[in-house]
Amino acid sequence: MARLTSFVASFVALVAAATSAMATEEASFQKRIVFSPTIVYPTAGTQWKTGQKVNVTWDVSHLPKQLKHAKGTIRLGHIESGNSNEHLANTLADNFLLRTGNVTFTVPKVEQRDDYVVVLFGDSGNHSPKFSIH
Repeated sequence: MARLTSFVASFVALVAAATSAMATEEASFQKRIVFSPTIVYPTAGTQWKTGQKVNVTWDVSHLPKQLKHAKGTIRLGHIESGNSNEHLANTLADNFLLRTGNVTFTVPKVEQRDDYVVVLFGDSGNHSPKFSIH
């Protein structure tokens, strides 16, 4: 009986270790899945006004099922001519599900510019075309 108890305890420990290893491997695999959706709004030439309720919309048609619970952040930045730096100073929205495909927020009071972009962070960072805030 003691041998059977010892065998069962060893078997349970082995299954627990294997399950833990598989969960760790799956989490690592999920981190390697890259999803970089196209931002469909705002578009080039869009004009936002300070205090206006607006949204950012992105294409989720190719969202991997492994990322159905992934959360995102939208940041506002600008790209100066001849410079690829996005100058990401303002978080516009945070902690939303990427699978929703859009998020609404109020445009903050910022300097008037014609070279703003929004960047969607979640699994990958990508930015919209340039637009204006006045």
